[in-house]
Amino acid sequence: MAVIEIAVLPFRPEPNDPGFLTPLRKGLEIQTKWMADTHPEKPSLNNPISVCYGSVNEPLEFIIVAKWESLEAHREWVQSDENKSVMSSLLPYLADTDGVSLVHIDGSEDESTPLPDSPFVVVERLLVQGGRRGEVTGRAGAAKEHIKAVAAGNRVLGGWRVDGEPGGTEEFALISSWNEVNTWEKAVDRPHSHFMPAEATARAYKRVQ
Repeated sequence: MAVIEIAVLPFRPEPNDPGFLTPLRKGLEIQTKWMADTHPEKPSLNNPISVCYGSVNEPLEFIIVAKWESLEAHREWVQSDENKSVMSSLLPYLADTDGVSLVHIDGSEDESTPLPDSPFVVVERLLVQGGRRGEVTGRAGAAKEHIKAVAAGNRVLGGWRVDGEPGGTEEFALISSWNEVNTWEKAVDRPHSHFMPAEATARAYKRVQ
């Protein structure tokens, strides 16, 4: 099953020296090269397989969004020497390794949708107690169509978390691409608010150049 990785990285304040951006950018380049060298038969994944965005409101919070053909495919990268080298270079800059968050959501419905390449993305996340999966799936599907209608060409990815604890609280995530944050802010008024439940959290992120 195809999955979408959402990794949240909190960095330490470095006044006048955002040094973490250099190893972060380098890490994405290393990952893309690793995929090309390790799986040359999969050109569609080489272009690139990850994108990085920084929070609009929390300057030291960054997310990485990636598409993998399966959880096992991502684990292969995680266990590689190249990834260990990347994480070693980032470790001195991380505010708190316990604050690093990594989730995988079901990407099977969005296998043909490319990763966002827009200046901004918005990540909406919703924790769901049992019995509401059908309701949320339907409302999220309507939200995806609403976003696409608001701005032609917007890329929207979304699905249920696949690596949570069995029997625990479930999580749904929706990732949408935008050219301007204020365009999203207008779009999430009516009728979008009818689709995604009120308890969903949303954060906007700006692409790392």
